[in-house]
Amino acid sequence: MKIKHLLIAMIIPWSAIASHTHNGFDKNIDKNLKTFIQDTKRINNADVQSKLSQQPAWKNFSEQNAGWVASFNEETGLPHNAYGKPVKSGMILDPQSTAWAFMSDKLSSFGLPLNDFVFRNTASNQKYFYVSYTQRYNNVDILWSRILIKVDKNGGIGHFVMNAYNDINLNTQPGLSAQAASAAAQSGISLTVTQSTVSPAVKIIAVPKDGKNEYRLVYEVTVDATDEEGFPSKYYTLVDAHNGQVMYRQNRINYFANTDVTVTGTVYPSHNYNPTAVEPLPNMSVTVNGNPFVTDANGFLGLTNTSPVTATFRLEGTWTKIITGNTTPQFNATLTPGAGGNNITFSSANIRELSAYNSVNEIHDYYVSTMLNIGGGSEVVMDFPINTKIDVAGACNAFYDGNLNFYAAGSNGGTQCSATSTINDVVYHEYGHGINYELYNFYGGFFGNGALGEGYADTWANGLTQDPVLGIGFYSNDPNGYVRRYDIDRKIYPTDIVGEVHADGEIIAGAWWDAALNLGNFQQREGLYAATFAATLDEPSGSEGQLYHDILIETLTVDDNDGNLSNGTPNYCAITSAFALHGINVFSVGPVITHSEILASPGQQNITVNVSSPATFSGATGTAVNAYYRTTSSGAWTPFICNFNGSVFQGTIPAQPNGTIVEYYLDANDQCNTHFNTLPKGADDTNPNLPYYVLVGYNLLQSDYFNTGNSGGWTLGLPTDLATTGIWTIASPIGSIVDPTASILSYVQTPNDHTSTPNNICAVTGNAASTSSGIGDQDIDGGATSIVSPVLDLSSYQNPAITYWRWYSNDQGATPGTDFWQVSISNDGVNYVNVENTNVPDHGWRRFAFKVSDYVTPNATVTVKFVAEDAAMGSLVEAAMDDFEVWDAEPVGITENSALSNWFAYPNPAKDKLSIGWKGTSPNITIRLTDNMGKLVYTKEVVNQLTYNGQISTSNLANGVYTLQLMGEKVLVTKKITILK
Repeated sequence: MKIKHLLIAMIIPWSAIASHTHNGFDKNIDKNLKTFIQDTKRINNADVQSKLSQQPAWKNFSEQNAGWVASFNEETGLPHNAYGKPVKSGMILDPQSTAWAFMSDKLSSFGLPLNDFVFRNTASNQKYFYVSYTQRYNNVDILWSRILIKVDKNGGIGHFVMNAYNDINLNTQPGLSAQAASAAAQSGISLTVTQSTVSPAVKIIAVPKDGKNEYRLVYEVTVDATDEEGFPSKYYTLVDAHNGQVMYRQNRINYFANTDVTVTGTVYPSHNYNPTAVEPLPNMSVTVNGNPFVTDANGFLGLTNTSPVTATFRLEGTWTKIITGNTTPQFNATLTPGAGGNNITFSSANIRELSAYNSVNEIHDYYVSTMLNIGGGSEVVMDFPINTKIDVAGACNAFYDGNLNFYAAGSNGGTQCSATSTINDVVYHEYGHGINYELYNFYGGFFGNGALGEGYADTWANGLTQDPVLGIGFYSNDPNGYVRRYDIDRKIYPTDIVGEVHADGEIIAGAWWDAALNLGNFQQREGLYAATFAATLDEPSGSEGQLYHDILIETLTVDDNDGNLSNGTPNYCAITSAFALHGINVFSVGPVITHSEILASPGQQNITVNVSSPATFSGATGTAVNAYYRTTSSGAWTPFICNFNGSVFQGTIPAQPNGTIVEYYLDANDQCNTHFNTLPKGADDTNPNLPYYVLVGYNLLQSDYFNTGNSGGWTLGLPTDLATTGIWTIASPIGSIVDPTASILSYVQTPNDHTSTPNNICAVTGNAASTSSGIGDQDIDGGATSIVSPVLDLSSYQNPAITYWRWYSNDQGATPGTDFWQVSISNDGVNYVNVENTNVPDHGWRRFAFKVSDYVTPNATVTVKFVAEDAAMGSLVEAAMDDFEVWDAEPVGITENSALSNWFAYPNPAKDKLSIGWKGTSPNITIRLTDNMGKLVYTKEVVNQLTYNGQISTSNLANGVYTLQLMGEKVLVTKKITILK
């Protein structure tokens, strides 16, 4: 007897889907569901991914195996999904031995707990052996653990996926009885519970929390329940075996011879708004004189009798058995030998029964042809008759629970619905659930993610229909109504994740639909799609972002023709651009481009922008870095192209006059014109983050780097402030760490000032007692806290500008992203004009620049006020500010070195040192040396000296071209310096 896995697909009423709004979906979300994944819209942190890519273990691996790319598990630091040029062992081994040798040798630096790995199985398709392991800890299985090593038919390994854990410390003896776990699993379910079953073996789950995993021992409990209409639910539930907390609850019944005989029936070939048709009934059981026969694909049966016989026709066959109530339609007929044959019409079944029979046969045959086309041989997994139940009590639904169940016509909540058995793609969708479960079972996996299940069931359906619209005919009073469609309103990760499996499944189903359009061939799309099943990719509900990315990489490996993803695949662009339309990107694992921002530039000179990127990105023909600039904060962005010159992408912002502040940002497109990332992050969002700022033709005249505390006379706090903690202070910041034990630390409050000096001092909103204090210790609470600059006398300035660096975090706690960072300027100390007012966080030092005259008239009483506040309930807000600078622009046309009678910088090229000096009339000069990416590598302030003679050590600088600047009152000298050793 074949054991069926339970999965069901609820067909959501069209009224809840047409608007594609979150509110529309909310009323369909099962409130009983629960996941231990806290951030269901999670995207990888680019900074963390970049740091993990520099860890010694991965650097060692990537240096030995050039071209490999990885995304990392940010809680464990281990590579999660990695691929590159195939790595081969010295001898040809069997797949399992090859996989084990690879992990033991090539991945040894990661400290994998190999003794805890348990071999699960080896699956295969035409290209790969998929060697799978799970992990145990103290002989307890870890749920969703997975080590998948893909071995090609030549013994090479070019791809692996790993959910492994090397930091578990957990008591594996349950403190709770199975009976107590059962009771806990049932608590809070707003349905009638009919049964609760507890698995005797406890398991372990890894709960991502604050940058690390929190491990829990859990019971697996299955709770059966029904609603007021008798509709069934089967909740797979994980209960903490120590405290009884329900950690996870998922509904695994998800809703959506000589005698010739030809058997036909009248069916709806598509749906009930299209005309009926007489179709042959294939694969149907016929009994003649106690002997069983089956009609062929054309509903034909040839018998050898020479005299009339009585035959029994039943609406069941090789692939399905139709059941209404407890009855399968059947009838008897006399079959007569002779010319003309016997044309039998199945008249004892209604059109609902006949339509379902016809549709099940169609989707089964489509599935088999798809699997045969990829040469997998796994078509046998659906070669059994599935019970298909017609006119199930209720309305507006269909589901799969090992059987196919279709509701009768009727109404539900005011919605008028047709019998769902009459709609072909509803039948295809429900049968698709069976395909999903049986195929994963065949390959040794388990299909558990609900969103993936719904999306994949839709993909089986629209693969057969080649129609983006599913469920036409669902509404009995609306011939144009439908359930879902994939040709409009694309669903995108993470924006459209709403926690409802059908809605979230539209993201991955939409990616596959667009892949078919890009390929121009549904059969080719379906071949790629079906071939990915051998990897049996799965993640807990709430981890769709990671799961969908893994599916994209698996699709590319299936499409690949040389085992090396780093050089692309035959249909790379068709696949990646389709998935990218839905927010699923190859390079979602970290930054594709890096850039050191340009802070200042001489007037009337082109501004050169240099951008670097990984070889796997920049080396591909057609990749591009696009850039945009503007000279007014509210103006339109002007594009400029950064061309690849063999080492970096390089572009030019046209020369601008003195007194200009240029804003710019960068983004990257691959060879398929698929967009990957923007620098600075979020600079092009609707609610944008800060761009980069370049001060053109400005001299730095005043600065406060807080290196000596509050020597500048800043005002800390105002009478109107209401904050009770997190008050502004000028001190050495104490970092507030999300999790001090994590391998990669994530800070709410900065641990360092911005100035590159030994004195680690800045303005900061309070300091916790130590870095081990909780993240809520001395964050801002109760309202606003303010810091006001000393009075600035700008009365003699021509065109003053102010810059500062700030750190702002408001995205932790119960109400993330709701509090605002506010900066304002006044020229009378009373009336302030907003300069910044944003709720966009950035856990890093970011520079802002503005012209004073854009907001107030410069005079002798200018002040700048910085405000951070906690106005929302339960949020964590931290801020810092450093390197406050006041600049003035040189008048247009001034000689750049008019205040220096002579100056020198030699030798050029320089080797170990650069001598520099001058004589002039300006007593205060700033020396700056930047590399070709605009990164500051040396700076010094020469104060109260009209003559200077000094040296810059260049022994620690790499070979290359650098920019030397001397900046002061009426001084702006720029010279290119070459370092050559």
